Amino acid sequence: AGTSGGGGGGGWFLLRPREPYFVLLRITEHAQLPNGDLAVNVMAGPRVSVVEEASEDLSVGASRLTWVNKYELCTDEDFGDDLPKPYQSLDEMRSHCLNLLMDATSIDNILSISGPPLDPEAFSFFALRFVTADHDVGKKWKWLAYRSTSHRLLYVIDLLESFRESKRMKEEGILDSSYGDSVEEISDLEDEEKVQAVDTKNK
Repeated sequence: AGTSGGGGGGGWFLLRPREPYFVLLRITEHAQLPNGDLAVNVMAGPRVSVVEEASEDLSVGASRLTWVNKYELCTDEDFGDDLPKPYQSLDEMRSHCLNLLMDATSIDNILSISGPPLDPEAFSFFALRFVTADHDVGKKWKWLAYRSTSHRLLYVIDLLESFRESKRMKEEGILDSSYGDSVEEISDLEDEEKVQAVDTKNK
């Protein structure tokens, strides 16, 4: 991590999930724990691409302070011109993904995070929260660095459709009724890892 705008940083920090991209963060709350560690709550801003940075040694320990002198906002690059079939637009993908999400969990659960963004790129990150585990930092970093809204939406759609199908099979008695109470394991179609989609209707 580093600060933005030189040594002062203006209260903003840069979290580096994967070169050369950062996520702009601001610490909103902090507290020192009994063991001396600091616990912080942060507000995340946009993704940025670093253009110019520098660093210097700190007087304490072997740490270095890195700051960014120049960065650019980073957005997705596909603009919907390479959409998977049968979709005709990113807005159509967003609408289908939202319908699947509303079928998988409650409206209250969705709105507890925020209202679903209208912009497809922003919505793709919003929807990812429902199909990635809190501790799966590696997968979240991967999708932060990925610059395709359609691929991100398709990833979520595939998982939610698989989740819906497994629920249907369980309800019809095709699957053992003991197969998952509130969590269904879904095969990640990209790399065959296992991820979790949480069904909050039974909570």
